Amino acid sequence: MAKSRKPKKKKTPLSPITAQECEDAAPHISYELRAMVQARDLNDYAKKQTDPKYADAVIVMRNCAIESFLMHYRTLREFFSSHPKLKADNLKAIDYLSTWQTSAGWVTDQNEIERIHKRLAHLSTQRTWLDSNWDMAHMEWSVSQTFEDFILKLAPNQHAWFQATTDLIEQRKPTAAVVLGADSNSTASGGQPMMIFPPFQ
Repeated sequence: MAKSRKPKKKKTPLSPITAQECEDAAPHISYELRAMVQARDLNDYAKKQTDPKYADAVIVMRNCAIESFLMHYRTLREFFSSHPKLKADNLKAIDYLSTWQTSAGWVTDQNEIERIHKRLAHLSTQRTWLDSNWDMAHMEWSVSQTFEDFILKLAPNQHAWFQATTDLIEQRKPTAAVVLGADSNSTASGGQPMMIFPPFQ
């Protein structure tokens, strides 16, 4: 006897996120930027450790820091992107700002997000040859620029929800210095301006 198939469930429209849910969730969105910044600073700290006794520990610390940075970067990219929600409780920038759109390259760069997926989410033969260098200074700057743009477009009463983020971005805004080459705290090489970020406190 043939087994009877269960009828497929009809897809129900996603319920909109309420204003109260948006306000309650704002600290969690801010946390993503704060955690990303902390991970970047931890990586910078680890790179300065030169005692050979701790060489293995430094590698572990740097791997953890880089992967944490990329995870929070990816989470914020998803928040600011125009990709449709997969689940009703997913938070997106459009839940806060119905007209939200961004053309920021870090949000729309599919090649970069695929490279992040290969590093974080998928065991792949591509790991053997994918570029493993990440320009965290430039990545942080890009995220902060988009976050600032988002906050500025919010209603005035919503600005307070992201005050901690605004303060952090202001604290971390880079200053330009002219250098002959780039280093780990730089976004450019060959005499281009270098972005110097204050360390996270």
